[in-house]
Parts: sequence; C-alpha cells; structure tokens
Amino acid sequence: MQNFHTDLALEAGERLQQTELPGLVSENYRKGALQISEISLFSKETAALFGKECGRYYTVECGEMRFMEEAEKEELISESAALLSKLLEKGSGTTLIIGLGNRDMTPDALGPKTADKILVTRHLLGLLPEAEKLQSVCILEPKVTGITGIESADIAAALAGKIKPKQIIVIDALAAGEEKRIGRSIQFSDTGITPGSGIGNKRLALNKESLGVPVIAVGIPMVIYAKTLAFSMLEKVFPDEKIKESLQMIENDGLVVTPKEIDAIMESCADTLAKILNRALQPNLSKEEFEQFQ
Repeated sequence: MQNFHTDLALEAGERLQQTELPGLVSENYRKGALQISEISLFSKETAALFGKECGRYYTVECGEMRFMEEAEKEELISESAALLSKLLEKGSGTTLIIGLGNRDMTPDALGPKTADKILVTRHLLGLLPEAEKLQSVCILEPKVTGITGIESADIAAALAGKIKPKQIIVIDALAAGEEKRIGRSIQFSDTGITPGSGIGNKRLALNKESLGVPVIAVGIPMVIYAKTLAFSMLEKVFPDEKIKESLQMIENDGLVVTPKEIDAIMESCADTLAKILNRALQPNLSKEEFEQFQ
C-alpha cells in the first residue's frame, strides 16, 4: 500500500479485501446511526499486512460531530465510552492522559485541546468526601519535540516512573485514508502510538514496552496525505494499474491536506472526545455530579 497511508486499522483492512487471515478477528455492526468496527490482530504477519502492531482496534464512524443533535451526540458518547471501557484496566490506580500535538497548529491540536476538557481528579482524592466516587486521573501536555527538544516518550517515561499510573491514555490526531473519515471517525487501540506518525514525522513510540504500563491510543483523523487523496480519487475513476504505478514515482509524499473548516471540526471533535473519555473514566458519576466537579 505504498500509495495509500492511513492510521486507521479499519481502512487498512478494507484495502486488503481479505476477511480470512491468520490471527485476524473482526466484526462490523451498526448501533443506531453509528457504524462500529472491532478488529483484533494476533498474528505478527497479519499485523504487518495491516501496517499495524498486534492488538485490538475499535473504530466508531459517525456523522460530522458539530452538526449532531443532542440525542445523536449522546449515542456517540455512550457507545464510544463503552468501547473504550473494554480496553481500560480495572481496579484502583491512576490513569495518566497524555495530549500529544501542537496546539498552535490546528490539525495537530487534538491532544492538547482534548486534555483541556478532561476531569482531573488525582489531587482531589482524600480531600473531599464527595471524591470517593472518583477515579484518579491526571493529564500531561508534553508539547512537541520541535519546541521542547525532548522526546514525548522520554517525558512520559519520567513521569510514569514517578507517579506509577496503572495505565496511560495517549490522544493524538491521525491521518485518514479517505477524506470522508476526517473528523467523522474515532479509533481506540491498546497498542500505544508513535507521535507524529500521522504526518510522517515519527518519534519514539509510547507503548507498554517503552513506558512499562498498558498504553491506550485514542485518535481522530484530521488530515489525509495528498498522495493518498490523489490515489483514491484516480482509483475510483481510472481502475488502470498503470495510473496507480505512476503515482509511485512521486517521491515527496509529505504534503498533507485538511478541510477548510478544520477549526470548527477540531473544536467539536476535542469536546466530544473529552466527554467520551470522562464518561469511560468516571463511570460512577451522574451527569449532575459530573457538573459539580467541573
């Protein structure tokens, strides 16, 4: 898939057009207006075909979040939180949420903007009687290596060694393989993440091997490679192998494209994603109780 880059396991699977592969378990189903995909990769060979690591990948496809009615938004939050909960560690302990990305670059600001809206509770436990229902949550915004000069994985490892969380949730913007999924799909996985991989700027990975605790990756596609976009469009109109082969001659595939409404899309996605995370991490709180802690 040299001409086609995607961070979504769902899209990688669609390109393979094979449902029977060793170590692959997949299920696709609808929940109301949502299309949900659950993919589990147990074989390294099959995972390599997907261009992914072995693990579980859950994807929720929806409409444009900023235009959803309240009932539609509630359905998205509820179903997504239930999927995320399947990946979370049970029992006591702190969850560290890391918002990756550059908040000054809109398509890359999903991590920081989502982290801004997370209910932080670690400092409240033991201080307030009302806090007994809360799960311990804290956040980190490491910015990007180009600003700090420090790898995000190194910052995360240092902090994890100090506070010893039971799990880490990493939020980052992703790259889609098709423009229709930008801002309209959410992926959860238990494989960790490589910062900047969505825009071809790979850094050190944040995963269980590097951080010593389970790492859950959460992301929404915000960009698409120009080369991938061109390939997808030509493929639909001209199913000629020569045209596909000609694209491989294009060496510069670092150009990415994002919608002109990305500012509004980003704000809506960050707000929705934060509500999903809060719902999954604080299952004992009612809506009324949640508002008291905000």
